[in-house]
Amino acid sequence: MTKAIPLFLLLIWTSLICPAQSTSDSIVMKQRLGKVFLQHNKVLPASELHAILSTSSDGTKEVEQAKANLAPLYIFSFAGGFLIGWPIGTAIGRGKPNWALAAGGVGLVLCAIPFQAGYNKHILKAITIYNKNLKKIGLQKTILEVGWSKTGIGVEVRF
Repeated sequence: MTKAIPLFLLLIWTSLICPAQSTSDSIVMKQRLGKVFLQHNKVLPASELHAILSTSSDGTKEVEQAKANLAPLYIFSFAGGFLIGWPIGTAIGRGKPNWALAAGGVGLVLCAIPFQAGYNKHILKAITIYNKNLKKIGLQKTILEVGWSKTGIGVEVRF
């Protein structure tokens, strides 16, 4: 009885530190200060995300459509941010700001919103396609056979 308790505790400890299932390769999106894409709890940069999602033909189509939205998104966002920031910087420096520039910058930032929405839509579709393909790969048929072997009755498991 005294040997059974440490053996039981060792068994429990072993089962806690040795999980039977590996981590998933699926990609998830978390909402932080912006949208962040994670795989194995590691943040994926855009270039790496695009490379991973381009492994299937359907995913490649969606990634290419998402990439088509990136150039106008960056152009409108950068120009709008600059036009908003210049008058604010002038006001901080005690100069006379031109608020018409800031209004134009707001207009450019508003033009960038549909491109951001299009990028998000297509990337999320590509992630869904990628994750569905992972689940198909992981579902392999397991065969369990009980029968006679050289040493007597045996159990055979085939994956």
